[in-house]
Amino acid sequence: MRMSSDWWIKTNNMLHDLLIPRRCNGCRKRQIFGRHDPCIGTLPQTRVACCGHGYPRDANGHHSGYVGLNDGRTILFSGLDGNQIRAMVDTVLARGPLPHGAEFDAKLSWWAGLTDAQYLYAMELLRAAQKEARTFSKWFDACQRMEEYAEQARAMA
Repeated sequence: MRMSSDWWIKTNNMLHDLLIPRRCNGCRKRQIFGRHDPCIGTLPQTRVACCGHGYPRDANGHHSGYVGLNDGRTILFSGLDGNQIRAMVDTVLARGPLPHGAEFDAKLSWWAGLTDAQYLYAMELLRAAQKEARTFSKWFDACQRMEEYAEQARAMA
């Protein structure tokens, strides 16, 4: 991989999804980098989400979809469509049960307990580190340091 302006490009004759977004195998809509998956749209009280793109499980047998809630909990699931994902989030936020086959990740996400301002600060630290990266491994290392960025954000209280 190599860096091109602000985005990474695969150099094995394939452009990264950032430049040629794939179609979701579930809803068949084209994904757009930096935007919500088209089948789920904006979910309430959610920091990050992935619909799972129509896959029942990933190549390692793990759930293919996730919803990272603002409070740091992450819901893991597979094989749900956009309507089912939105209903699941609404149910969880109303303190209802998860649907069959879905589960909470055992570990809270790095943003658990951060205010919105602290979260944005941690994301700024990540973007700055990514911009400085000149190799994919350094870019990836920056992503792996989110816990560190979160601690710096907590210290700014």
